[in-house]
Amino acid sequence: MGTICKSILLFFCVISGITAADFYSNLNKSLFAFPRYTSLGGANLVFSGDAAPLSSPANIPLEPTNEASLAYTGFYENSFSTSLASLRINPDGKIGLGLCVGYLYIPDIEITDGLATDTNQNPVFDPSRLDYSSSSEIFLNIALGYTFFKAKNFISSVGASLHCQRRRLVDWTGYGIGVDVAGTMELVKAGVRFSLLLDDITTNYIHWSSDYHDIGLPHARMGVGWRRDIPYIYGRISVMYKTPDLFSNEGVVYNVFSEKNGSQYEPQKSSLKDEPSLLFSAGFYGAEYMIQRVVALRFGLDDTKRIFFGGGVNLFKQALFFDFSYMVAYELPGTYSLCMGYHW
Repeated sequence: MGTICKSILLFFCVISGITAADFYSNLNKSLFAFPRYTSLGGANLVFSGDAAPLSSPANIPLEPTNEASLAYTGFYENSFSTSLASLRINPDGKIGLGLCVGYLYIPDIEITDGLATDTNQNPVFDPSRLDYSSSSEIFLNIALGYTFFKAKNFISSVGASLHCQRRRLVDWTGYGIGVDVAGTMELVKAGVRFSLLLDDITTNYIHWSSDYHDIGLPHARMGVGWRRDIPYIYGRISVMYKTPDLFSNEGVVYNVFSEKNGSQYEPQKSSLKDEPSLLFSAGFYGAEYMIQRVVALRFGLDDTKRIFFGGGVNLFKQALFFDFSYMVAYELPGTYSLCMGYHW
């Protein structure tokens, strides 16, 4: 499991890239998400109302209640995990404030520097000579949203968030900062909502030392969703879609089968400019069925077509809620996420 953990560590770029501007410098943000977001395949940009990264700060003032929540996610049989705490306050229906704190912990990373080598200078595996270490990241996101226009059938809001981080590797510690901005427009009677999130619009700057830093590139993501109460089925249906990065700054976003290499998979870089069809084939899709505002059933597909599902239950007139999600991974154990929270 230590080897899997180390591979995942590299994949999500907990170890920073070697270039000044890197596709993967700040993709860890996707790990700090609540089950309501992940169970919908990450498509829930339009209806996300918390202060977590990749949620829209423009949606916070549109939420009718205040909310406090705690969540835990275990990735691939707890090879690593994230813990989240979020607070959302909507004091007057026009201004919304959000705060989210996340902790990413990666234990039992094998340190192989102490291994002996053979005559060809290849390391000889010897468990007794292995050392172990851990890495972690603390992520703080502060969000502010404002509803600047509200009529009977039309609502529009804007928002911004400031995120700060401390990323500790085995031998290095870096400190980062970045800014997101967002806008949301809702056609109330039609039940349709549009959102735009400019993620790391200022670039995400991580300082490692006086000699080295890396920069996370900006991303633009657009979402559309439809939500409607349907008395015939005793509930509410929500469907949603989110585009891939419109700036094409996410680099390798999926793997495709390579006929040249037979059974091997090779990473592919994608560009919406060259392949407009990626808007659909690499998009995020989600659906939710809320029964009597008490029980929620959720399903989603992300840009790699991994399957997500989950649900939730609201108790005591929706004051107390519990959510969960599960992700089916490729050739690895699944990922689960649990959350509990309180509305007032």
